[in-house]
Amino acid sequence: MEREQPLGPEGRSDAAQRLRVLARSFARSPYPALISGELGTGKTRLARFLHGVGRSSSGPFLVVPCAS
Repeated sequence: MEREQPLGPEGRSDAAQRLRVLARSFARSPYPALISGELGTGKTRLARFLHGVGRSSSGPFLVVPCAS
């Protein structure tokens, strides 16, 4: 069964394309990621993408909201 490709960051701008390339590259690293930013900027979507294309994609995905 082929694994579904996770949704990545949206957009067709140069910045969005660079983000997708950078995210794929980072996803292959053994390091954890901390994604921060304003509400509604796509942090969870980026995190799911990183998880889906990363080394631990077969493991669980956990969102830890840290709003204060």
